[in-house]
Amino acid sequence: MRKFNVVVSRIGYASRQIEVEAESEEQAKLKAIDEAGDYEFSEHDADYSVDAVTGTDSEQFPNGFISWKETYFEVVAHLMTTTDKKGSISQVAYENGGRGLLYSIALELTDEFEQLHKGEEWIDLDFFDTIDAFLKEKEWEHREENRG
Repeated sequence: MRKFNVVVSRIGYASRQIEVEAESEEQAKLKAIDEAGDYEFSEHDADYSVDAVTGTDSEQFPNGFISWKETYFEVVAHLMTTTDKKGSISQVAYENGGRGLLYSIALELTDEFEQLHKGEEWIDLDFFDTIDAFLKEKEWEHREENRG
C-alpha cells in the first residue's frame, strides 16, 4: 500500500453568549465580534477539507532529499560537460528539444539512479565511481539505440 502526505484544514464552529452594552442591536453585534477574542468558546462542530496531496518523501526521494540532490548535481554536471560531444545524450537532446528536454532527462536519470541504489550505504561502494559508471552505461545504451 502507498503512503501519501495529505494537508488537511480544519474549520471549527463554536458559539458563546457574550453580554455587551450598546445603543442598538447593530452596535451590540459589532461590540460582541470585537470582544469575542477575549473569551473561550466550546466547539460544537467542525469541517475538514483537503488542501493538497503528495507522495511521501520516501517515494519522491527514496534515499532522502540530500542524496537525490547530490545525484541530480552529478547528472547535470555530466550532461553539461558532454553537450559538445557528438552523439551524446545531452547533445542529441539539446538539438531535438532544447533545455526543456535536458531538464527532463536529468530528472529521469536521477530518479532511475536513486531507485537502483535505494537504501545503499555508500560505505561499500564509492558514490562517484558508481554514478560515473551508471552515466557511462547510459551513454553507451544511447549510442546503441541511435546506431543505424
